[in-house]
Amino acid sequence: MENIKILVADDEEDLLDTYQTIFESKNYKTFLARNGQECLEIYRRELQKTSDPNYPPFDIVVLDHKMPKKSGLDVAKEILELVPNQRVIFASAFAKDILVQAATELNLGVELLQKPFNLDSLIDKIEDKEVYSKLQEYGIEKTQTRKIRHDDLVKLENMLAVIEKEYL
Repeated sequence: MENIKILVADDEEDLLDTYQTIFESKNYKTFLARNGQECLEIYRRELQKTSDPNYPPFDIVVLDHKMPKKSGLDVAKEILELVPNQRVIFASAFAKDILVQAATELNLGVELLQKPFNLDSLIDKIEDKEVYSKLQEYGIEKTQTRKIRHDDLVKLENMLAVIEKEYL
């Protein structure tokens, strides 16, 4: 997938280096933050550059849960207050705890990957491989939906599942 703009926040320097190497090899435009506060600063700076303040400045924000200065959960709350439809993926060893907190505190869906994980799993999630696979079952090819944002792809997949269940 091309032209993906991604912001990653993690306090593990080695992991950030790995993310950067992998993401840049996929031609993602990659921004790195070493703590929660730096992540918010980068996010706000990029948001100011957008012509539509309701449009996410990043395709994806990947957050660790435990970081210095601000936790991933606090960062996600602030980001989603600024842009409610921003796609956020938590990549954390504390995935179950995050899921419970996110469901109650954010009142919005966030995606989760529990550390340690295979980097291919993260790439698949970023590139919506599972969603595209399900859409293909309905005869919709990736080339037909290439410019559709993640949240709209998921809505399309869900609508098709409802239609299939009700009418087929």
